[in-house]
Amino acid sequence: MDMIKKVSIRLCQSFIFGGLAIVEVAGEEICIDFDVATSGPKLIVVVGGRGKANKVEESVAAHFEKELLELISKHNVLQQIGDYLISA
Repeated sequence: MDMIKKVSIRLCQSFIFGGLAIVEVAGEEICIDFDVATSGPKLIVVVGGRGKANKVEESVAAHFEKELLELISKHNVLQQIGDYLISA
C-alpha cells in the first residue's frame, strides 16, 4: 500500500510552504519534495521531481498530491516548519 510515513516542512512563507515527504511505494521508501500554494481559496499541492534524475512517476506524484492535500487539510499543524511522523 502506498502511504506517507513522514513529512518535513522546510519552507513556510505567507503564500507557500513545502518540504520533503518520506513515502512508501510498492514496499520501498522514497523521498519526494512538494510545495503547497495557499494564496487561493483552495490549497494546491505540487509534487516535484517529474522529469529529473531522481524522477517521480507521474502516477505516483499525482497520488501523493491528493494524499498530501488530504493530510494538510486535516492537520493545520503541517503548515509550520518541523518534522511530522504520520501514523497509519
